[in-house]
Formats: sequence, C-alpha cells, structure tokens
Amino acid sequence: MGDERDMPRKKRAKQPDPDFASCAWLLIGTFRTAAGWLDLTAGRLRFSTPEEVVFDVAVERISDVDWPWYYFGGGVKLTAAGVRYRLSFVLPNGGECPEARATAAAGDPAALALVVHKASDIGAGHKVGKEWKRRLAEAVPAAPRSPAGPDSPG
Repeated sequence: MGDERDMPRKKRAKQPDPDFASCAWLLIGTFRTAAGWLDLTAGRLRFSTPEEVVFDVAVERISDVDWPWYYFGGGVKLTAAGVRYRLSFVLPNGGECPEARATAAAGDPAALALVVHKASDIGAGHKVGKEWKRRLAEAVPAAPRSPAGPDSPG
C-alpha cells in the first residue's frame, strides 16, 4: 500500500489541497459582527453562526474576492450567490466577551488581559487570512473585473 510519498513529485503537486476551515466574523453594517465558522469543503464555501447558515455555495458561485489593504491581510470581501459579505479573521473590537468588557470599564487591572489577547489575535488572524487568500485563489474561478472608479463604465 503506497502513500503520497510514493507518488512522483509532479503528480503530488497537482492534487488539490485538503479542506480548510477557521473561525471568522461576519461584519454587519458599521458596528455589528456575528462570530461564526468559515468552511471550504468539497468545492463549497460555507459560513455559519451558532444560529444560522449565512451562506453555503459552490465555489463557482463565489466572485469579486477582494482583500482590502485596510484589513491588513486579516479580512476579505466576497460575493456569494450574488450577495456581498465582509469577513474578518481577526477578533473585531467589541467582540470580546461582555464580562471582560465590563471588567475593563470598571477599571480592573486584570482587564489588561484583553489587550494581550487582542494583540495575539491580530497575528493569528493575519496568518489565517493569508491561508484563506491562498486557498480561495486556488478554489474560486478567476473572473474578469470591471475597472473601479467614477468614470468607469457599468
């Protein structure tokens, strides 16, 4: 019984990556977020929260994948089945647990743990974002984009 190491190098390199998933936050409007799970499995991209499945679509129905510079590699904008979504892989401000925020507001020095947690989460979110960028670039078919700007047609 052979395994992947027995395959010729070219054949190994062309096989698709295994599925991938991570925590993510759906950015809703200016101030709201919904914590959930972003999952790329068997050619489908799915985002779900504990309350609902927000989208579950074949990668062919994903388009306009953008990685805005102002997300610093920790977030993505994409269109799934015609609906535009903004996702963050970094814990959004205000996304901490309510008890910790109340402790910080009361002036408890233990609230510094929030600062440490947020700093470590930024690095982890960037790492996850980089991996999602690679995976989505491989999975989502490239589509021509219209030029952006006020003078562009369409």
